Amino acid sequence: MSKKQLTKRFLQTKVRALAARATKLDKLTPELVGIRRQDRHFAPGTEHFAAANKRLSRIQGNVRRRLAVLGRKSPTAPPRMTLIYAAMVERETDRARRAFGMFFEVFSQRGSSFAPALAAHDVIAADCYAASRFKLKVLKPLTYMEHGYSPATMRRGVTLSRLLGERNPFPLIRIPWDRDNPWQSVFLHEVAHNLQADMGLWQSNKDAVTRRLLLNVGDPLTTITYGRWHKEIFADLCAVLLGGTASVWGMMDFLAHPG
Repeated sequence: MSKKQLTKRFLQTKVRALAARATKLDKLTPELVGIRRQDRHFAPGTEHFAAANKRLSRIQGNVRRRLAVLGRKSPTAPPRMTLIYAAMVERETDRARRAFGMFFEVFSQRGSSFAPALAAHDVIAADCYAASRFKLKVLKPLTYMEHGYSPATMRRGVTLSRLLGERNPFPLIRIPWDRDNPWQSVFLHEVAHNLQADMGLWQSNKDAVTRRLLLNVGDPLTTITYGRWHKEIFADLCAVLLGGTASVWGMMDFLAHPG
């Protein structure tokens, strides 16, 4: 068998293997992520699963289109072009893999011993939305646990580099493994970030802060600094309104470090 024939056979095998695994990551269910009957009370809502599956389905559509191009072109294309077509499929498959993996990790934690605490955080977040009198017609924030010193959030609709630019379909709030107590008031700071975004105050708040400072202080450096930190200022003040003085104490405890 000639070198050209061996190369063609190798590439055909690669294409078949890629096609066999490229469309496997297209759906998540409570059963698939390990949520048992006794865990359902703490599980994400069906609407969260639906939003994740909608995103996965869209990615899989791109995978299938790339696979169709690969299937048409590879029989006659030069080896280098076949590898390029295959790489385009791999790129979309990696996107599916990352999205599937992130949703799987978030959802599967609701089948663990941390599920009650995570569900409690969800209830607190939803109650904060209700207290703000914001009509929550969108998916409520979902809490999950991950490594890291502090809580953090990924807002609704932001593009995530970990997902190769895919947008986040609902707010995700990260809780460090050792901060699973739902009364840790620094959590309200992260909820407030999502409130600011969902209420459409992300830009208008910055504009209001900088305009007020320019008119009343007149110092450009101060204005720039406060404008740059307006999101953190809003989140702190909003957390105080939502949690009272306990929130202040919690943030003091969280931020108290040696110089």
